[in-house]
Amino acid sequence: MRKSFSNSYLETGFFGLCVVLFIVVRIGFFAPAILERAAPVEPDDAYGYIVKAAQLESCFLQDCPALTDLRQQLAVPVSDAAATRLAYRQYHRLLYVFHPLHSVILAGVRGLGMTWEQAYKAVQLAGIPLVALAAAAFLHAVWGPGAAGMALLLVAVTLFRGHGLHTIVPSNLAFAVAMALWAAMAMGRRHPALVVGAIAVMLAMHPLGRVYGVVSLVFLALWSPRPWGPREWGTVGSGLAMVVVASYLGLIISQPALSMEPYAGWTAGKQSIVSAVAGNLGVAYEVVQAWISGFGGRLEAALLVAVGFVLVPRQRWRLVLSVTAVTCLLAAAGLAHGLPDYPGAAFVRLWIPLALVLYGAVGLVAWRLL
Repeated sequence: MRKSFSNSYLETGFFGLCVVLFIVVRIGFFAPAILERAAPVEPDDAYGYIVKAAQLESCFLQDCPALTDLRQQLAVPVSDAAATRLAYRQYHRLLYVFHPLHSVILAGVRGLGMTWEQAYKAVQLAGIPLVALAAAAFLHAVWGPGAAGMALLLVAVTLFRGHGLHTIVPSNLAFAVAMALWAAMAMGRRHPALVVGAIAVMLAMHPLGRVYGVVSLVFLALWSPRPWGPREWGTVGSGLAMVVVASYLGLIISQPALSMEPYAGWTAGKQSIVSAVAGNLGVAYEVVQAWISGFGGRLEAALLVAVGFVLVPRQRWRLVLSVTAVTCLLAAAGLAHGLPDYPGAAFVRLWIPLALVLYGAVGLVAWRLL
């Protein structure tokens, strides 16, 4: 039975059902792990987030005696390389403010009468359907309802490496906002207040919001009709200005600590581009190979994706190709980011948008075979 790709009630109903199943599966997989533990999932990271939220209430400027003492120990150069890395790890957890909006949300939920652990779990539980809905909206906007529904069935049982889409941490919440914005822009909703507001939320949620903010502006530039007027130029200019300010604010404000670098001349967390790419390529191979294995092998995965792109309707070609190209560049950018002792830390996060696009291509093949 032949049907319209974008206007079929059957397609829309199928997509809605898949969204519900997607959310139910994600909650079923991950909510028990959150609820059945006394301590939060991944407690080392979780208590780091809780400490930052507690600082909002008790020591926002980090000028209380305890944090002042810690800063004197952690934000100073030492000669031993291992000690330097350990000191930076604790600086990152205790002093570096890189997710202020998440801290505000966590403190607000805790203000409802919960303990810090309960508030953290509540934020995680609420984040599961929010991230799922954002992913669904992104796939729907790019591939259409039928293909997006099929893709969601695949993503529902996929566990991406690292934080993936399942761990509700600030970076994934920033990504959820980005996906929701990209979906809205792909569907023609590009009001300056929406774009600039969403970028502001991403920037306040996690440093990766800077990357997602730039990608959002690239999509805006690709999808906005020519010639541009003051509205488009103003939106792009405002967005870029916000990203620049967020990137360099730590050079101006020292308390609270807004800089990733604990002191001037810090080099412990830096490595050469060659070393970074070499380490990241090894992780990237493992990540991509794991994705390929889900389809049986390289040939099968390549054929499914290729056929999916061949089946893209003409009216979607520009959108699909632009999203694919930009997400490819985004994943490639993850290969250039170096973090000693944590190879592939950026790639495993920045690969996910491209993986979703590829799942969309496979989903289109599956939908057409129905």
